[in-house]
Amino acid sequence: MRNIDRTPPKDATGKSLEVNERVRDVASTAATLAAREAAVLAREQAADRREAGADLRDALADRREAAARSSDEHRAHTASQLLEANEHLVVAAVHAQTLTEVAENCKCPLRPNAISLPGCQTVHC
Repeated sequence: MRNIDRTPPKDATGKSLEVNERVRDVASTAATLAAREAAVLAREQAADRREAGADLRDALADRREAAARSSDEHRAHTASQLLEANEHLVVAAVHAQTLTEVAENCKCPLRPNAISLPGCQTVHC
């Protein structure tokens, strides 16, 4: 019985179980390392995608801000143009009213070119 105690247990291939366990441990360790590396790579790729998404969101926000500024500037420019056009219309309306009053107060019939150009106050009667 002593011989049996000294002989290490063997598997079906005749190799001792210790050798098979070591091989299994090495294979298990290699598979574990490969799985860990794959997980790290997947996390890095996910982080890269998140960063790319954040960059796209920043670029979109910058474009929106630029569009808003441009729109505000356009509105301000349009408003100033409308105010200037309204001022010109008021001046033209006052001038037309003044010419109408002068024509109504004239006691003689008007001849061609009887009313002078703007800025002249003479009327030929």
